[in-house]
Amino acid sequence: MFRIIFSFLLIMTLTNASAQIVSTVAGVLESPGSEDGNALSSRFNNPHGIAIDNFGNVYVADRYNHVIRKVSTDGIVSTLAGVAGEGGDMDGSASQARFLEPWGICVGTDNYIYIADTKNNKIRKISMDGTVTTLAGDGNFASKDGVGENASFGNPTGLEMNEAGDLFVADHRTHTIRKITPDGTVTTMAGTAGIPGDTDGTGTDAQFWRPYGLTLDLDGNILIADEWNHKIKKMTPGGVVTTLAGTGELGLQNGSAEQATFNYPWDVTIDKQGNIYVTDGYNYVLRKIKTDNNITTFAGTPLTYGGANGPAAIATFNGAASIAFNGYDDCIYIGDAYNHLIRKITVDEPSEIQLALLNTTPQICQDEIVEIEVISNINSNFILEINSEQYQTYNDKIIELNHLLPGSHTLLIKTENNGQILYSNSININILPNPTPNIEVEGSLILEKGSTVNLIAQTNNNNTYIWSNGSTSESITVDAPGTYYITETSVEGCQGTSENIEVRLLGDEATDWYLPSAFTPNGDGHNDFFRPLGNIPAEFILFIYNQWGEVIFQTNDPVAGWDGKCNGKYTQNGTYTFLVQYKKDNSRQITSGHITLIR
Repeated sequence: MFRIIFSFLLIMTLTNASAQIVSTVAGVLESPGSEDGNALSSRFNNPHGIAIDNFGNVYVADRYNHVIRKVSTDGIVSTLAGVAGEGGDMDGSASQARFLEPWGICVGTDNYIYIADTKNNKIRKISMDGTVTTLAGDGNFASKDGVGENASFGNPTGLEMNEAGDLFVADHRTHTIRKITPDGTVTTMAGTAGIPGDTDGTGTDAQFWRPYGLTLDLDGNILIADEWNHKIKKMTPGGVVTTLAGTGELGLQNGSAEQATFNYPWDVTIDKQGNIYVTDGYNYVLRKIKTDNNITTFAGTPLTYGGANGPAAIATFNGAASIAFNGYDDCIYIGDAYNHLIRKITVDEPSEIQLALLNTTPQICQDEIVEIEVISNINSNFILEINSEQYQTYNDKIIELNHLLPGSHTLLIKTENNGQILYSNSININILPNPTPNIEVEGSLILEKGSTVNLIAQTNNNNTYIWSNGSTSESITVDAPGTYYITETSVEGCQGTSENIEVRLLGDEATDWYLPSAFTPNGDGHNDFFRPLGNIPAEFILFIYNQWGEVIFQTNDPVAGWDGKCNGKYTQNGTYTFLVQYKKDNSRQITSGHITLIR
């Protein structure tokens, strides 16, 4: 087997290079449930809303569990209010309260947690001690302005509060934007209830089509993910609505805001610089609207759903229903609903480790060696991730891999430096399978004097092959004892070798034979049987004895030999006695000795 080494360098840089890294904060991929505790072993069930307080704690509207959850900064998940699996409509203490498919959530400037209790058609709030009360909504599906429980909503979703304590609501199914003042007064700011459309304008002259999520920009304007219009809209505090981005056509077009397209945008958030981030639902990506109104794909693999972590360009999402900027750590958090995860992405993390490929894109053979060299002045362990799964920790600067399965693999390195997790960029390696040639036998492998046996190569595609005797013919005719095998080489240069075929000679001419002193019946195809080698004597009978002189095996088939078992069960490692009866010069002969069995 030849050896190929591809080298990669992790080069320490001190430039202004940046990298966005997606990671899982809480939950287990594609594993719905309701378990609290350690964040990475906790379970969620379609986490649909997400909000963050000033201390970095994350609050989640856990839709199908009908509860509100909290992910603390120390990585512990707890149920803040409601009982998992018990949908309902009840105010009261945290354990008494019931919700029905809550979608939206925000942390108010008064430190209350506000909930869009979607299927109850209410806006609820949770106090610091966990008490749940209804702020507004009578529970009926409708659109009625009024005070507190005299108002009604139609499946409210997005929520956000301004500094004055006014709460803005995306009333999803009535196609309107509503406002709730601190005293509970509900008014319709824009849109006409029950009439979907796509019109900019003021108040009821404007139209939306299922507005989903919303946030506030740095000037106090309301930014709205107008889901079914495939647009991002902006509304002033006075109710003037304009289109911020999107043509209204369904698609994934970056560039200027006027030319960009979306595919059911679900939620929006904004960072400290005023950049806007959008969860672009069925494009399965996060989009970024920069302050110059230029739009890019910020994270995710377009039109590819999944739950892969790592560098933003290769990460995947599935149902990124909500998004929130965390000013505490300058990261974005995502409620990845269909993956049942809470995800996190860095906005502009300095990248001190780069993974540079010095060759062309690697394509290597199975069992060949991939060698990665870490060049860094960071004195810590390096963790190798393969396909977003932590693989192994290394404390040296050379990493060798020689047992990757065939297929495409994404590799990156991460390490911890002064409490900060640093990631390299990723590289893709394609492992090609080695050929698996076989040999078809026509005739007997035990030759009598003057006989032959045909060995035929069974190869694949346009691969090349060579016999152990140097022949490149499709088949060879064998008239002498020996060991024969074939080596096949694929068009990519990968090699595989067949199992050995042993041809033996039987008869009076069989004088040159011997028995090995040890064998290894471990199933690897080599030395798995204790049997005569060379020219096989006639009328061969083999006996195997244990340490007490008991016969534990016998055969008259010299090709089969002993497989290391007694009555079908494995025997122990050790030394055994053998005795062979055979015929030589028309007389019976006996030979005996010891054989060592090694597994």
